[in-house]
Amino acid sequence: MRKNILIISICFILLSGCSNKTPAAADDFTTTMEERGYTVDDISAQYSEEDIESCILALSEDDNYQIEFYIWPSDEQTNQAYSNLKSHIESFEDSVYTSKTVSVANYSYYALTTNGEYHVVSRVDRTMVYASVPVDCKSDVEAAMTELGYL
Repeated sequence: MRKNILIISICFILLSGCSNKTPAAADDFTTTMEERGYTVDDISAQYSEEDIESCILALSEDDNYQIEFYIWPSDEQTNQAYSNLKSHIESFEDSVYTSKTVSVANYSYYALTTNGEYHVVSRVDRTMVYASVPVDCKSDVEAAMTELGYL
């Protein structure tokens, strides 16, 4: 009996971790990043609505790096952009690196740390967050992404 309860508990824990994430809205990203001390710049007007619905840059206080937020018109465009950025990041792999990949339900995540740089891309539905920063800024980026629900 205990064995059955343990198996059921483990299955519940595993399945509950695979639930859908909620994508951030552009306003959520802007507010969160401003509250964290970033300067936010909405550059959506530089793109046609058929290509990108929203593109927002959050610049660090020292202008040392930026975190990018995108919303695409379709899942197909988002998945393609995620795949392209993931491939781009993978090209930075050196002989010494660490990486992490997650892909469940409506969420995909890839991070690579190598050569003193931290690269991360995270997709939820039609939204995506991307950053390529010095490794000493990694914890700040991860904290922001966690607060937004992308990590």
